[in-house]
Amino acid sequence: MRKPTKYEIVFSIILLILGLSLMFTEYKEWANPIIFGVLTFQQIKNYVFFRKSNVQESKKRAKTSFYCTLIIGSSTLFMIVLNLTSLLS
Repeated sequence: MRKPTKYEIVFSIILLILGLSLMFTEYKEWANPIIFGVLTFQQIKNYVFFRKSNVQESKKRAKTSFYCTLIIGSSTLFMIVLNLTSLLS
């Protein structure tokens, strides 16, 4: 299993704290895209790690991570687009 780097841990904690703090402000609609962005970032890192491996089991995990990245990333993008359209209208 892959161990996250110190950079990933710090980056994820900062974004999660930012997302959680936004939940208690008037900008609470931006909290979910930030938290989902952290999940997308982690899934991308997992995909890259598992993709480099030559073991067949890791290739299956890479495929799963790729699909998770697509699902989480597209829902994050959808939330951002909805938030931007509500700001512009």
